[in-house]
Formats: sequence, C-alpha cells, structure tokens
Amino acid sequence: MALLCVLAGVCRAQGLELDGHRLGERLDNALNDPRYDCGGVSACFLYTMCVLKEGPPPSLAGVPLASLKLHFAGEGLSAIEAQFAPDRFDRLTEMLIDKYGLGQATTGSALSRAQDTAPNAVYLWHDGPRVLRLERWFRDTGRSSLIIADRSFLSELVER
Repeated sequence: MALLCVLAGVCRAQGLELDGHRLGERLDNALNDPRYDCGGVSACFLYTMCVLKEGPPPSLAGVPLASLKLHFAGEGLSAIEAQFAPDRFDRLTEMLIDKYGLGQATTGSALSRAQDTAPNAVYLWHDGPRVLRLERWFRDTGRSSLIIADRSFLSELVER
C-alpha cells in the first residue's frame, strides 16, 4: 500500500512521499487519521510525532515496515521515518541506487547489537532542500531506516 515515489519513478515531478504522506503536509491530516497516535509527551506546538498504530503494516517496494513515524515541526510535516528489518537493506539500497545513482555513501562500524553482522552504511540522496537517507543500523534499534526529511530537520532527527 505504501508508495515511495522514488521507486515508482515520479519523485522529481511530485516530490518525495511515503505511504501517501509528503513533506510539508499539515499536522491536521495526521491528527484526523485514526491510524495514527499523535499524543503523548511529544505533542506540542513546536514538535509533534505521530506513530502509525493500526491498520495493515505498510510496505516499501515489497519490504514490510516495522514502524512509520511522522515528525512535524510546527504545523508542517518535516520528516517521514520508516524502520524495517536490516536483512532487507541491500534490496532497498540497490533499488535506490538504480534510480538515483550512488548518492553520498559512508560506511563504518555497526552499532552495538549488530557489530558482528555487517558494517553500518548510510546513503544520502538530495532533492533540493529535501534529503532521502537510508541507514543499515539506525541508532541502537536493531533496524534499518529510511528517512525523508527537510535538510534543516534531518540532523535533529538523527541525533534524537
């Protein structure tokens, strides 16, 4: 159900989107969608995070997502964060490289639990003020991540 227009080949014309969400959309859309929980301590005027809580889990190019989070700075969607099983990372990487080329790639040691499995890898693709970021080992979650974000918001999200 989830569509990542990068993989569908229409990103340049329509902007980056995931599961029907695009950067800049209004917070009201998520607040009025019963599939998302936007409450808790993160809900405030300056920053709100909405987490997909019900319904069938979305997938990304056939890869099931373990979680989908929408990050709002004020009233506008500033980042879309999806996490998935690391064993699917190479598949998504290949698809994105086929579409956009290598982008910026960095590798390094993996995070704690995954240290003996594979080195960490981060790929970045830039689309004007927006960034698509793919990481094999995201923080210490044991999951891979794909983040679509405003460039100015990305460092805040990755360092949280």
